[in-house]
Amino acid sequence: MPRVPRLEAALIFDGAKPIPRALTFCDSCGKWVTSSSERKQVEELIAAIRLVAAVPRLAGSRLEHADKPDIRLHLRDRIVGLEVTRIARGGEDPISRAQWRRMVQRTARLLRRERNPSPVWVSLRWNEDPPRASVQTVASLLVDLVERHFATLPPERFAWRNVDWREIPDELSRYVHSLHILRTREDDHWVSGFSGLPDVQPPELQDEINRKARKVAGFCPPKDGLWLLIYAETANAAQALDLGNEARAASYSGPFDRIFFLDCMDRGAAELHLS
Repeated sequence: MPRVPRLEAALIFDGAKPIPRALTFCDSCGKWVTSSSERKQVEELIAAIRLVAAVPRLAGSRLEHADKPDIRLHLRDRIVGLEVTRIARGGEDPISRAQWRRMVQRTARLLRRERNPSPVWVSLRWNEDPPRASVQTVASLLVDLVERHFATLPPERFAWRNVDWREIPDELSRYVHSLHILRTREDDHWVSGFSGLPDVQPPELQDEINRKARKVAGFCPPKDGLWLLIYAETANAAQALDLGNEARAASYSGPFDRIFFLDCMDRGAAELHLS
């Protein structure tokens, strides 16, 4: 988080919910090894850090992870409660589909590394809604396909080829539409893209506010107020949402003193109008 000077000083590690000073990663695949509770904590803290970095008046704030509300925002002589929520179009199912795809890509990368140490960049175009199958089975099919076409590449660095839908085997065509293979001199990567950045609509934001309002009904917030932070991110198409003019101009209702929205591209924080 280069835009937050002295990031470590901005976190209260021994607060209501202690914050770990180090995170554990797998040496082989680079995956963050974490529990679900630790992941939730880090995601909420990262969103709050993004907010502090985007709003100049919040510079110098300190973040304490808590419960009911998620974050206690220490603003010099004030303590404000901050509820944090991740917006996703279509609910949690698109997120779980994206997580499955990333798991297949990570597994395929490790499987291929065992077979062939030559670095390759594989960019996948998944079908819109692939059936959920064994991660190991789909990853193995992908590696077989990549190896078959990688063997036909010229020896030059950055040699590449597209594998279109007509070249995808039947057993794999249920999942993948096409892929792009690139010979590199660096580490191997398996990625997938999507077309995203649709505008979030005012009713979607109000639904998210209402959902959080039900959750905070029994809270006893800090005396200096309760804020809501809604954030998008680029993890997958369901979350890659932007704030258009219509949503910026709309008015919203809820039990919060202030409501902020962070778009998926980190272009700043928009404060929503409360009626």
